[in-house]
Amino acid sequence: MSTDRIPRQGDLPYDGDRTRDHRTPAAGVDAPVRVDLQAVVQASQALSAQTDLDRLHTVATGVFGQLAGARSVRLLLWDGGAGDWQLWPGPGGGALGLEQAVAAGLVCRSAVRHAERSGEALVLPDAAADARFAADPYLAGPGPCALMVLPVTGRWARALLLLENRPAVAPFGDAQVGATVLLARQLAISLDHVAERRRLEEELQRALKLETVGRLASGIAHEINTPVQFVSDNLQFIADAVDPIEDLLAEYRQAFLDHAGSGQARNRCAELIEREREIDLEFLREQIPLAARQALDGARQVARIVRAMKAFAHPGDDTQPFADLNETIRNVLVVAHAEYAGVADLVTELDPLPPVRCDSGDLGQALLNLVVNAAQAMEEAAAAGRGRGTLTVRSRSDGDQVLIEVCDTGTGIPPQFADRVFDPFFTTKPIGVGSGQGLALARAVIQDRHGGEIGFRSGPGPGTTFVIRLPVDPEEPGEGTGAGAT
Repeated sequence: MSTDRIPRQGDLPYDGDRTRDHRTPAAGVDAPVRVDLQAVVQASQALSAQTDLDRLHTVATGVFGQLAGARSVRLLLWDGGAGDWQLWPGPGGGALGLEQAVAAGLVCRSAVRHAERSGEALVLPDAAADARFAADPYLAGPGPCALMVLPVTGRWARALLLLENRPAVAPFGDAQVGATVLLARQLAISLDHVAERRRLEEELQRALKLETVGRLASGIAHEINTPVQFVSDNLQFIADAVDPIEDLLAEYRQAFLDHAGSGQARNRCAELIEREREIDLEFLREQIPLAARQALDGARQVARIVRAMKAFAHPGDDTQPFADLNETIRNVLVVAHAEYAGVADLVTELDPLPPVRCDSGDLGQALLNLVVNAAQAMEEAAAAGRGRGTLTVRSRSDGDQVLIEVCDTGTGIPPQFADRVFDPFFTTKPIGVGSGQGLALARAVIQDRHGGEIGFRSGPGPGTTFVIRLPVDPEEPGEGTGAGAT
């Protein structure tokens, strides 16, 4: 089949039999799959219903493989930050860079670069027999390789769809290519929807963080004002106390210079002892070091609050370095102190944890949402006469995962709401108190972005425990098998 002209929608063979294909297979060669136009419509509907990238990939590989008769379907997404293509998903989950995918024997680099430069579909009955691609190590395997590479371009999304038949040559027929081109347009729209949804989620998360920071600002101001006040008072006390001490010491020095060895020395010493009593020298000697220590403690407390707030508010990047989750938990508890301090006592049981590959900023936001929810639940319980509550935060290792629990003694979650607590915009709080986004974003951060799990144990009355499980180090791209998506 020539690659110079790719069929358009009107080129699809149709003469009353929607499944007819005009290509006659050669002897010993697999027959091209005949395309049902109704199947194309159904496949398009299936793609249009997806708003999650993982699910969209699963559906896309299935429908494109079926309609085009491809034994392998792979999707490359353009990463503007890296400036290159990413295979999605890689063998270990997540994205795999193009060069890594090439090294793992998953992608034909020369075909990808050709489609990238030309911006047009590439259809090859046998890529290994084409001089432009024959030298590519990917094609050195046994048997010929029928290959189709389709650029997929939307408003925001940019992708390449790779379809392949190997080792037996089952050339992609005109009907199959035409149907694939049509379906690729819907894939571009669906990828745009996924990109738009992710963009909106990120904007919503930033807005929620700003809202949270604003709500916490007054409490943090109070938290900082208290230590600053006693730092100021103690420093003022030290400053006031130093002057009379200096005066007294000066008088001592002068007295001993003036009366050393004279009969008046004894009288002068009595005068100085009386002077010590006047300024309460013993008290000053005890209190000045204490005041200095308290001032230093207050300064350290202010610095700790500021560091925690900075760690919480600092925007994360796209990388996921290893982080100390116990430190993240401590920072969150410092930032949220004003939220729970008035209604609950804090208990922390933080076992040593291994470093975890994660976005600590996003996880900090998720944990803050859980802590604020717990504080609000205990505030409701206190208002109902149940007294002061207890906020318990635990962490421990569990094999290749870490476990974090946030427990409260609040009002609990009624069973009828148990399956809705993570739904966006769902809240049982009064208007103006809850936006219904905190738990939804926490689940998005923990499950969708970190491959973890979040759940809870609760009931009416006994409080609620939210449980987070996170992999210590998600499988590195390229560590899994090299099998392609089919």
